[in-house]
Amino acid sequence: ILNSYITKYMTIFGKNFTVQFDETFDIELKGLQKRGLGYYSLSQGEKKRVDLAILLAFLELTRRKNSINTNIIIFDEILDSSLDTEGIENFISILKDKIREGKIDNVKIISHNKELSVPDATKLEIYKENGFSKIRRE
Repeated sequence: ILNSYITKYMTIFGKNFTVQFDETFDIELKGLQKRGLGYYSLSQGEKKRVDLAILLAFLELTRRKNSINTNIIIFDEILDSSLDTEGIENFISILKDKIREGKIDNVKIISHNKELSVPDATKLEIYKENGFSKIRRE
């Protein structure tokens, strides 16, 4: 079940290979043109997509196992490195689908990337002024 969820998210991320865990949780990449390539031979962006696919798969697996929807999920700097614009857009789209389907109630994304734009989101900027933290809602 976990592997099927990972495959689903890898497809959404537009990757033409699959990630599978065996019974001892060793990871295997299938469908790469060159044989013998493993996780650590992927680019940083590909690794980030694999990591996000696994994260989302575990989120779905725990929801299915426990029949509990996640009421809040917080991502701290998860989109600040490695992913290109398409990868970020795919991830945001997945999160929006989960919110629309009622699988997640609230998503908080903490980022230092001032260029990050999430449509229909409330943006809070935390900044220092005279040694004190202040919050600006945009």
